[in-house]
Amino acid sequence: MKPLFLVTTHLLLAVAMSLPGLAAGESESDKQIAALTNKLDRIIIPEDTIPGETLEECIEYLRVRSRELDKEPDPTKRGVNFVIIGSAEHKRGGRIGLPLKNVPLSEVVRGETDLCGMSFVIEPHAMVIHPAKYSMINPVPKYKFPSSLELRLARQLIPTVQFQDALVEEAVEYLRISRGCLDESAITPAQPQHINIILKAGAFPAPPTFSLDLKNVPRGEALRYIAELAGLKLRFHAHAVVISPVDDALDAPILIESKGIAKALADKLIIPKIEFQNATLRDAIDFVRIKSRELDPDKKGTQITVGPGVELTRTIDLTLKSMPASELLRYCAALTGHRLSVDDRAFNMRPK
Repeated sequence: MKPLFLVTTHLLLAVAMSLPGLAAGESESDKQIAALTNKLDRIIIPEDTIPGETLEECIEYLRVRSRELDKEPDPTKRGVNFVIIGSAEHKRGGRIGLPLKNVPLSEVVRGETDLCGMSFVIEPHAMVIHPAKYSMINPVPKYKFPSSLELRLARQLIPTVQFQDALVEEAVEYLRISRGCLDESAITPAQPQHINIILKAGAFPAPPTFSLDLKNVPRGEALRYIAELAGLKLRFHAHAVVISPVDDALDAPILIESKGIAKALADKLIIPKIEFQNATLRDAIDFVRIKSRELDPDKKGTQITVGPGVELTRTIDLTLKSMPASELLRYCAALTGHRLSVDDRAFNMRPK
């Protein structure tokens, strides 16, 4: 017999959930999570035993079966996306293969993850499997008012995201150039298809690789999972998506808060295209000087001073479009480990 207070609580929750006001306040993410939860309960796995020596093999089998057994009329929306976070040691739990028959997919995954000491969370576009005590670096955002950049990424759907043992640089480059099957309403002259992505990977003894197999997922969600699998933080700046170590936001508060003449001018000078491949900091500074003079009606451009100790031979890889000169300098400084400030006359590059 259930305790009275539990029954009362359940009744109150049931009544609250039926109120129109609560339903009206439900976010899009909440609706997507509810839809995926229902799908996991509707897909029935008929097999007696789920094959696989590892959790990865088991989940790969369930990924394929979910697409085969899903009765969704739209074939592009069939199946369930799975993301596994954690090292190979977390994925091994001896022989996996629970005796099952005609069990909902949600219960199959619950049993398999319990057997391996793992847990899971249902997100808007995937079931994420992770170690039991794991805390997400990039949880599902709970913004009431997402930025225009976040909205664009949410509307840009990619039919297939598939990597096998990819480096984070390879995965990010794929998503940067991929058009996919985009929502055309997200592409206007004011909001072009191109998304600026800036990656500053951590200093790993051996660069980690990871695999992903997702269907019909927004570009923003794919980037979030890539950042999570690489142990990096996903951030949204005014003109770019930034993926960098958790403790390195590539921010420059002095520069951001400045309201001087030099900053105001550099904010207005929008450089249409930047292609740095193994470019030195010296090359990047010269590029900003030349391009800003070309764009400035008065031909003065952005003034930049370089202090003693600045390592001008450090290299940068950047592919950007429609970037203010001020922001480009900010990222060049951050990516090469320097400090950038600005006064009324010029931007100042200094050692940290």
